[in-house]
Amino acid sequence: MYETATLSGGIGKRRDIFRERSSHVGGKAEGGEAGEKVKRRIVVPSLDLSLRETVDVMGEEGQVVFKSHKYRAAATTDSLPTLTPAMLPSAFHVLALALSIVLAALYRPLNSGNFFDTSPDLAGRVLLVTAHPDDECLFFAPTILALTRSWRQPSPPQSKDIPQNNLLSLCLSTGDAFGLGHIRRSEYEKSLDVLGVGEENRVVLDDPYLQDSMEIHPSKSWDPSYIADIVEEFVIAHNISTILTFDRAGISDHPNHRATSLGLQRMLSRPQAYPPKLYLLITVPLSLKYVSVLAPLVAKFDLGTMRILKSIEERFAMLSSKYFGSNGGEFTMFEFAGATGSKETSNENHSRLPVYISGVPEYLTALRAMRQHWSQLVWFRWLNVAFSRYMWVNEWAEVTLQMAPDVDNAMA
Repeated sequence: MYETATLSGGIGKRRDIFRERSSHVGGKAEGGEAGEKVKRRIVVPSLDLSLRETVDVMGEEGQVVFKSHKYRAAATTDSLPTLTPAMLPSAFHVLALALSIVLAALYRPLNSGNFFDTSPDLAGRVLLVTAHPDDECLFFAPTILALTRSWRQPSPPQSKDIPQNNLLSLCLSTGDAFGLGHIRRSEYEKSLDVLGVGEENRVVLDDPYLQDSMEIHPSKSWDPSYIADIVEEFVIAHNISTILTFDRAGISDHPNHRATSLGLQRMLSRPQAYPPKLYLLITVPLSLKYVSVLAPLVAKFDLGTMRILKSIEERFAMLSSKYFGSNGGEFTMFEFAGATGSKETSNENHSRLPVYISGVPEYLTALRAMRQHWSQLVWFRWLNVAFSRYMWVNEWAEVTLQMAPDVDNAMA
Protein backbone atom coordinates (compact mmCIF):
# COMPACT_ATOMS: atom_id res chain seq x y z
CA MET A 1 0.00 0.00 0.00
CA TYR A 2 2.95 2.33 0.54
CA GLU A 3 6.01 3.18 -1.44
CA THR A 4 8.85 5.34 -0.23
CA ALA A 5 11.25 7.23 -2.52
CA THR A 6 14.24 9.27 -1.47
CA LEU A 7 14.52 12.34 -3.73
CA SER A 8 16.87 15.26 -4.04
CA GLY A 9 17.45 18.19 -6.37
CA GLY A 10 14.98 20.69 -7.88
CA ILE A 11 11.25 20.38 -7.55
CA GLY A 12 10.86 19.60 -11.28
CA LYS A 13 13.26 16.69 -11.04
CA ARG A 14 11.63 15.41 -7.87
CA ARG A 15 8.20 15.46 -9.56
CA ASP A 16 9.41 13.46 -12.56
CA ILE A 17 11.01 10.75 -10.43
CA PHE A 18 7.96 10.51 -8.23
CA ARG A 19 5.59 10.09 -11.19
CA GLU A 20 7.70 7.27 -12.54
CA ARG A 21 7.62 5.57 -9.18
CA SER A 22 3.97 6.24 -8.49
CA SER A 23 2.77 4.53 -11.63
CA HIS A 24 3.08 1.17 -9.84
CA VAL A 25 1.33 2.16 -6.62
CA GLY A 26 -1.41 -0.24 -5.69
CA GLY A 27 -0.14 -2.73 -8.22
CA LYS A 28 -1.82 -0.94 -11.19
CA ALA A 29 -0.50 0.41 -14.43
CA GLU A 30 0.07 4.15 -14.99
CA GLY A 31 -3.42 4.56 -16.46
CA GLY A 32 -5.02 2.80 -13.45
CA GLU A 33 -7.15 4.43 -10.81
CA ALA A 34 -4.53 4.61 -8.07
CA GLY A 35 -1.89 5.85 -10.45
CA GLU A 36 -4.20 8.64 -11.67
CA LYS A 37 -4.87 9.72 -8.10
CA VAL A 38 -1.21 9.94 -7.32
CA LYS A 39 -0.42 11.94 -10.45
CA ARG A 40 -3.11 14.47 -9.62
CA ARG A 41 -1.85 14.77 -6.10
CA ILE A 42 1.78 15.26 -6.94
CA VAL A 43 1.11 18.58 -8.77
CA VAL A 44 -0.52 20.14 -5.69
CA PRO A 45 2.32 20.74 -3.19
CA SER A 46 4.44 23.83 -3.85
CA LEU A 47 6.88 23.44 -0.94
CA ASP A 48 10.48 24.46 -1.48
CA LEU A 49 12.27 21.25 -0.51
CA SER A 50 15.88 22.30 -0.74
CA LEU A 51 17.06 19.58 1.66
CA ARG A 52 17.11 15.86 1.26
CA GLU A 53 13.85 14.41 2.56
CA THR A 54 11.65 11.34 2.45
CA VAL A 55 8.33 11.27 0.61
CA ASP A 56 5.71 8.76 1.72
CA VAL A 57 2.91 8.10 -0.75
CA MET A 58 -0.39 6.90 0.64
CA GLY A 59 -2.18 5.93 -2.53
CA GLU A 60 -5.49 4.67 -1.19
CA GLU A 61 -6.09 7.50 1.27
CA GLY A 62 -5.34 10.19 -1.28
CA GLN A 63 -2.72 12.01 0.82
CA VAL A 64 0.86 13.12 0.21
CA VAL A 65 3.02 13.62 3.30
CA PHE A 66 6.41 15.42 3.27
CA LYS A 67 8.76 14.66 6.12
CA SER A 68 12.02 16.39 6.94
CA HIS A 69 14.01 17.23 10.03
CA LYS A 70 12.85 20.88 9.82
CA TYR A 71 9.12 20.71 9.06
CA ARG A 72 6.20 18.47 8.30
CA ALA A 73 3.43 19.44 5.85
CA ALA A 74 0.45 17.63 4.34
CA ALA A 75 -1.80 18.52 1.40
CA THR A 76 -4.99 16.90 0.16
CA THR A 77 -5.85 17.31 -3.52
CA ASP A 78 -9.60 17.62 -2.88
CA SER A 79 -9.16 20.84 -0.87
CA LEU A 80 -7.14 22.77 -3.48
CA PRO A 81 -8.87 24.09 -6.67
CA THR A 82 -7.21 23.62 -10.02
CA LEU A 83 -7.35 26.45 -12.60
CA THR A 84 -8.57 25.13 -15.92
CA PRO A 85 -8.94 26.89 -19.33
CA ALA A 86 -12.73 26.64 -18.99
CA MET A 87 -12.56 28.91 -15.93
CA LEU A 88 -10.82 31.72 -17.85
CA PRO A 89 -12.92 34.43 -19.61
CA SER A 90 -13.15 33.96 -23.33
CA ALA A 91 -12.26 36.61 -25.88
CA PHE A 92 -15.97 37.04 -26.57
CA HIS A 93 -16.72 37.91 -22.95
CA VAL A 94 -13.84 40.39 -22.79
CA LEU A 95 -15.02 42.05 -26.01
CA ALA A 96 -18.62 42.18 -24.79
CA LEU A 97 -17.53 43.81 -21.54
CA ALA A 98 -15.42 46.40 -23.37
CA LEU A 99 -18.28 47.26 -25.74
CA SER A 100 -20.69 47.60 -22.82
CA ILE A 101 -18.38 50.08 -21.10
CA VAL A 102 -17.94 52.12 -24.30
CA LEU A 103 -21.69 52.21 -24.99
CA ALA A 104 -22.43 53.23 -21.42
CA ALA A 105 -19.91 56.09 -21.70
CA LEU A 106 -21.30 57.17 -25.07
CA TYR A 107 -25.00 56.89 -24.38
CA ARG A 108 -25.79 59.97 -22.31
CA PRO A 109 -25.10 63.52 -23.53
CA LEU A 110 -22.94 65.88 -21.52
CA ASN A 111 -22.31 69.61 -21.61
CA SER A 112 -20.41 72.20 -19.68
CA GLY A 113 -23.47 74.25 -18.81
CA ASN A 114 -25.57 76.73 -20.77
CA PHE A 115 -23.49 79.83 -21.42
CA PHE A 116 -25.70 81.23 -24.12
CA ASP A 117 -27.74 83.48 -21.81
CA THR A 118 -31.12 82.05 -22.64
CA SER A 119 -34.35 82.38 -20.70
CA PRO A 120 -37.99 81.29 -21.17
CA ASP A 121 -38.98 84.75 -22.45
CA LEU A 122 -37.73 86.57 -25.53
CA ALA A 123 -34.98 88.32 -23.56
CA GLY A 124 -32.52 85.50 -24.22
CA ARG A 125 -32.77 84.42 -27.85
CA VAL A 126 -29.97 82.54 -29.60
CA LEU A 127 -29.31 82.84 -33.33
CA LEU A 128 -27.45 80.18 -35.32
CA VAL A 129 -26.02 81.60 -38.54
CA THR A 130 -24.99 79.10 -41.23
CA ALA A 131 -23.93 79.46 -44.85
CA HIS A 132 -25.75 76.56 -46.54
CA PRO A 133 -28.50 74.03 -45.93
CA ASP A 134 -26.98 70.92 -44.23
CA ASP A 135 -24.48 72.98 -42.18
CA GLU A 136 -26.90 72.82 -39.24
CA CYS A 137 -26.68 69.04 -38.91
CA LEU A 138 -23.14 68.45 -40.23
CA PHE A 139 -21.49 70.83 -37.77
CA PHE A 140 -23.89 72.20 -35.14
CA ALA A 141 -26.19 69.29 -34.23
CA PRO A 142 -24.79 68.66 -30.69
CA THR A 143 -25.47 72.28 -29.70
CA ILE A 144 -28.86 72.51 -31.41
CA LEU A 145 -30.09 69.32 -29.77
CA ALA A 146 -28.79 70.38 -26.35
CA LEU A 147 -30.53 73.75 -26.55
CA THR A 148 -33.82 72.47 -27.93
CA ARG A 149 -33.87 69.71 -25.31
CA SER A 150 -33.32 72.18 -22.48
CA TRP A 151 -36.21 74.33 -23.70
CA ARG A 152 -38.56 71.51 -24.58
CA GLN A 153 -41.94 71.89 -22.93
CA PRO A 154 -43.79 68.92 -21.35
CA SER A 155 -46.66 69.59 -23.75
CA PRO A 156 -46.75 71.31 -27.14
CA PRO A 157 -47.54 75.05 -27.13
CA GLN A 158 -51.17 75.99 -27.57
CA SER A 159 -50.42 78.64 -30.20
CA LYS A 160 -47.93 78.98 -33.01
CA ASP A 161 -47.34 82.54 -31.84
CA ILE A 162 -45.52 81.10 -28.82
CA PRO A 163 -42.07 79.84 -29.88
CA GLN A 164 -41.28 76.28 -28.91
CA ASN A 165 -37.79 77.40 -27.95
CA ASN A 166 -35.60 80.46 -28.23
CA LEU A 167 -33.19 79.10 -30.84
CA LEU A 168 -33.46 80.72 -34.27
CA SER A 169 -31.67 79.57 -37.41
CA LEU A 170 -30.60 81.90 -40.23
CA CYS A 171 -29.17 80.32 -43.37
CA LEU A 172 -27.51 82.87 -45.67
CA SER A 173 -28.07 80.95 -48.92
CA THR A 174 -30.16 78.19 -50.47
CA GLY A 175 -27.07 76.29 -51.61
CA ASP A 176 -27.94 76.79 -55.27
CA ALA A 177 -24.47 75.95 -56.62
CA PHE A 178 -25.84 73.25 -58.95
CA GLY A 179 -29.34 74.57 -59.48
CA LEU A 180 -30.75 72.66 -56.48
CA GLY A 181 -31.69 75.67 -54.39
CA HIS A 182 -35.42 74.92 -54.18
CA ILE A 183 -34.71 71.30 -53.25
CA ARG A 184 -32.15 72.19 -50.62
CA ARG A 185 -34.48 74.75 -49.05
CA SER A 186 -37.07 72.02 -48.54
CA GLU A 187 -34.42 69.68 -47.14
CA TYR A 188 -33.33 72.39 -44.71
CA GLU A 189 -36.88 72.74 -43.41
CA LYS A 190 -37.21 68.98 -42.87
CA SER A 191 -33.83 68.81 -41.15
CA LEU A 192 -34.78 71.51 -38.64
CA ASP A 193 -38.05 69.67 -37.99
CA VAL A 194 -35.97 66.69 -36.88
CA LEU A 195 -33.62 68.85 -34.79
CA GLY A 196 -36.50 70.58 -33.01
CA VAL A 197 -36.34 74.14 -34.38
CA GLY A 198 -39.84 75.45 -34.99
CA GLU A 199 -41.11 76.82 -38.32
CA GLU A 200 -41.40 80.33 -36.92
CA ASN A 201 -37.73 80.27 -35.86
CA ARG A 202 -36.03 79.58 -39.20
CA VAL A 203 -35.14 81.77 -42.18
CA VAL A 204 -33.41 80.95 -45.48
CA LEU A 205 -32.09 83.79 -47.63
CA ASP A 206 -31.92 83.73 -51.41
CA ASP A 207 -29.75 86.77 -52.02
CA PRO A 208 -28.02 87.32 -55.39
CA TYR A 209 -24.90 88.51 -53.55
CA LEU A 210 -24.80 85.42 -51.34
CA GLN A 211 -24.83 82.49 -53.74
CA ASP A 212 -23.20 79.18 -52.85
CA SER A 213 -19.75 79.05 -54.41
CA MET A 214 -16.32 77.59 -53.68
CA GLU A 215 -14.64 80.24 -55.83
CA ILE A 216 -12.65 83.07 -54.28
CA HIS A 217 -13.16 85.36 -57.26
CA PRO A 218 -14.26 88.89 -56.16
CA SER A 219 -17.44 88.61 -58.20
CA LYS A 220 -18.52 85.47 -56.33
CA SER A 221 -16.93 85.94 -52.92
CA TRP A 222 -19.15 86.93 -50.04
CA ASP A 223 -18.54 90.43 -48.69
CA PRO A 224 -18.21 90.37 -44.86
CA SER A 225 -19.58 93.92 -44.61
CA TYR A 226 -22.67 92.93 -46.56
CA ILE A 227 -23.17 89.94 -44.27
CA ALA A 228 -22.75 92.21 -41.23
CA ASP A 229 -25.50 94.51 -42.51
CA ILE A 230 -27.97 91.65 -43.10
CA VAL A 231 -27.35 89.89 -39.79
CA GLU A 232 -27.40 93.12 -37.78
CA GLU A 233 -30.86 93.94 -39.10
CA PHE A 234 -32.04 90.42 -38.20
CA VAL A 235 -30.53 90.64 -34.72
CA ILE A 236 -32.30 93.91 -33.93
CA ALA A 237 -35.64 92.75 -35.36
CA HIS A 238 -35.66 89.50 -33.36
CA ASN A 239 -34.07 90.68 -30.12
CA ILE A 240 -31.07 88.34 -30.37
CA SER A 241 -28.74 88.15 -27.38
CA THR A 242 -26.34 85.43 -28.54
CA ILE A 243 -25.04 84.44 -32.00
CA LEU A 244 -23.44 81.11 -32.94
CA THR A 245 -21.48 80.55 -36.15
CA PHE A 246 -18.22 79.27 -37.67
CA ASP A 247 -14.78 80.45 -36.67
CA ARG A 248 -12.32 81.98 -39.15
CA ALA A 249 -11.20 78.59 -40.45
CA GLY A 250 -14.81 77.69 -41.24
CA ILE A 251 -14.47 74.06 -39.99
CA SER A 252 -14.14 72.76 -43.58
CA ASP A 253 -12.24 75.82 -44.92
CA HIS A 254 -15.15 76.66 -47.19
CA PRO A 255 -14.83 80.32 -48.32
CA ASN A 256 -18.52 80.98 -47.57
CA HIS A 257 -18.05 79.69 -44.02
CA ARG A 258 -15.05 81.92 -43.45
CA ALA A 259 -16.84 84.96 -44.90
CA THR A 260 -19.79 84.33 -42.58
CA SER A 261 -17.50 84.33 -39.55
CA LEU A 262 -15.72 87.50 -40.64
CA GLY A 263 -19.01 89.25 -41.35
CA LEU A 264 -20.36 88.57 -37.87
CA GLN A 265 -17.14 89.66 -36.22
CA ARG A 266 -17.28 92.85 -38.23
CA MET A 267 -20.85 93.42 -37.08
CA LEU A 268 -19.77 92.97 -33.48
CA SER A 269 -17.07 95.62 -33.88
CA ARG A 270 -19.64 98.28 -34.75
CA PRO A 271 -20.94 100.57 -31.98
CA GLN A 272 -24.14 99.12 -30.54
CA ALA A 273 -26.20 99.92 -27.49
CA TYR A 274 -26.63 96.26 -26.56
CA PRO A 275 -24.24 94.15 -28.63
CA PRO A 276 -25.00 90.43 -28.69
CA LYS A 277 -22.51 87.86 -27.58
CA LEU A 278 -20.77 85.98 -30.37
CA TYR A 279 -19.52 82.41 -30.11
CA LEU A 280 -17.45 80.67 -32.78
CA LEU A 281 -17.36 76.90 -33.32
CA ILE A 282 -13.72 75.88 -32.91
CA THR A 283 -12.00 74.21 -35.87
CA VAL A 284 -9.78 71.35 -34.71
CA PRO A 285 -6.73 70.04 -36.61
CA LEU A 286 -7.32 67.47 -39.33
CA SER A 287 -5.79 64.72 -37.19
CA LEU A 288 -8.61 65.22 -34.64
CA LYS A 289 -11.44 65.96 -37.02
CA TYR A 290 -12.29 62.40 -38.10
CA VAL A 291 -11.82 60.21 -35.03
CA SER A 292 -15.45 59.04 -34.75
CA VAL A 293 -16.48 57.84 -31.27
CA LEU A 294 -13.08 58.64 -29.78
CA ALA A 295 -14.04 62.33 -29.88
CA PRO A 296 -16.96 62.12 -27.40
CA LEU A 297 -15.11 59.65 -25.18
CA VAL A 298 -12.06 61.91 -24.84
CA ALA A 299 -14.22 65.04 -24.51
CA LYS A 300 -16.31 63.48 -21.72
CA PHE A 301 -13.18 62.34 -19.91
CA ASP A 302 -11.68 65.84 -20.14
CA LEU A 303 -14.90 67.51 -19.02
CA GLY A 304 -15.36 65.10 -16.12
CA THR A 305 -11.76 65.58 -15.01
CA MET A 306 -12.11 69.35 -15.12
CA ARG A 307 -15.26 69.20 -13.02
CA ILE A 308 -13.49 67.08 -10.42
CA LEU A 309 -10.56 69.48 -10.31
CA LYS A 310 -12.94 72.41 -10.07
CA SER A 311 -14.69 70.77 -7.12
CA ILE A 312 -11.34 70.22 -5.40
CA GLU A 313 -10.40 73.84 -6.05
CA GLU A 314 -13.65 75.13 -4.55
CA ARG A 315 -13.19 72.98 -1.45
CA PHE A 316 -9.62 74.19 -1.09
CA ALA A 317 -10.77 77.80 -1.40
CA MET A 318 -13.45 77.21 1.23
CA LEU A 319 -10.97 75.66 3.66
CA SER A 320 -8.41 78.41 3.09
CA SER A 321 -11.10 81.01 3.75
CA LYS A 322 -12.16 79.23 6.92
CA TYR A 323 -8.76 78.59 8.44
CA PHE A 324 -6.53 81.28 6.92
CA GLY A 325 -8.96 84.13 6.33
CA SER A 326 -8.32 84.06 2.60
CA ASN A 327 -10.92 84.09 -0.16
CA GLY A 328 -8.90 81.51 -2.04
CA GLY A 329 -8.19 83.78 -4.99
CA GLU A 330 -4.43 83.33 -4.81
CA PHE A 331 -4.87 79.57 -4.67
CA THR A 332 -6.92 79.30 -7.86
CA MET A 333 -5.51 76.53 -10.02
CA PHE A 334 -7.48 77.52 -13.10
CA GLU A 335 -10.66 79.29 -14.10
CA PHE A 336 -12.90 76.71 -15.68
CA ALA A 337 -16.01 78.16 -17.24
CA GLY A 338 -17.40 74.74 -17.90
CA ALA A 339 -18.36 73.99 -14.31
CA THR A 340 -22.07 74.59 -13.96
CA GLY A 341 -22.83 77.13 -11.30
CA SER A 342 -19.27 78.42 -11.06
CA LYS A 343 -18.68 82.07 -10.37
CA GLU A 344 -17.86 84.42 -13.18
CA THR A 345 -14.26 85.51 -13.38
CA SER A 346 -13.52 89.12 -12.60
CA ASN A 347 -11.56 89.42 -15.83
CA GLU A 348 -14.04 90.59 -18.47
CA ASN A 349 -11.79 89.39 -21.26
CA HIS A 350 -11.62 85.86 -19.92
CA SER A 351 -12.32 83.38 -22.69
CA ARG A 352 -15.01 80.81 -21.91
CA LEU A 353 -15.22 77.44 -23.53
CA PRO A 354 -18.73 75.96 -23.66
CA VAL A 355 -18.76 72.32 -24.72
CA TYR A 356 -21.71 70.23 -25.94
CA ILE A 357 -21.28 66.47 -26.32
CA SER A 358 -23.98 64.31 -27.86
CA GLY A 359 -24.98 60.89 -26.64
CA VAL A 360 -25.96 57.97 -28.86
CA PRO A 361 -29.63 59.10 -29.21
CA GLU A 362 -28.51 62.62 -30.18
CA TYR A 363 -26.06 61.27 -32.73
CA LEU A 364 -28.80 59.14 -34.28
CA THR A 365 -31.08 62.19 -34.37
CA ALA A 366 -28.38 64.21 -36.16
CA LEU A 367 -27.93 61.35 -38.59
CA ARG A 368 -31.66 61.32 -39.26
CA ALA A 369 -31.56 65.07 -39.86
CA MET A 370 -28.71 64.65 -42.31
CA ARG A 371 -30.70 62.01 -44.19
CA GLN A 372 -33.25 64.72 -45.01
CA HIS A 373 -30.56 66.28 -47.24
CA TRP A 374 -30.72 63.39 -49.68
CA SER A 375 -29.48 65.53 -52.60
CA GLN A 376 -26.15 65.95 -50.75
CA LEU A 377 -25.63 62.36 -49.64
CA VAL A 378 -22.75 61.43 -51.90
CA TRP A 379 -20.22 58.86 -50.76
CA PHE A 380 -17.81 61.26 -49.01
CA ARG A 381 -20.62 62.79 -46.95
CA TRP A 382 -21.50 59.35 -45.64
CA LEU A 383 -17.89 59.06 -44.52
CA ASN A 384 -18.16 62.49 -42.94
CA VAL A 385 -21.23 61.69 -40.83
CA ALA A 386 -19.68 58.36 -39.82
CA PHE A 387 -16.36 59.76 -38.60
CA SER A 388 -16.71 63.52 -38.10
CA ARG A 389 -16.04 64.89 -34.64
CA TYR A 390 -18.70 67.56 -35.15
CA MET A 391 -21.48 65.00 -35.23
CA TRP A 392 -20.59 64.35 -31.58
CA VAL A 393 -18.76 67.34 -30.06
CA ASN A 394 -19.08 71.14 -30.32
CA GLU A 395 -16.57 73.41 -28.58
CA TRP A 396 -17.15 77.17 -28.60
CA ALA A 397 -14.99 80.24 -28.09
CA GLU A 398 -16.48 83.62 -27.22
CA VAL A 399 -15.43 86.64 -29.25
CA THR A 400 -14.83 89.76 -27.17
CA LEU A 401 -15.11 93.33 -28.34
CA GLN A 402 -11.34 93.63 -28.12
CA MET A 403 -10.91 90.80 -30.65
CA ALA A 404 -13.47 91.97 -33.20
CA PRO A 405 -11.58 94.91 -34.82
CA ASP A 406 -8.92 92.48 -36.08
CA VAL A 407 -11.26 91.11 -38.73
CA ASP A 408 -10.21 93.78 -41.22
CA ASN A 409 -6.80 92.17 -41.43
CA ALA A 410 -8.18 88.63 -41.73
CA MET A 411 -9.10 89.04 -45.40
CA ALA A 412 -5.48 89.44 -46.40
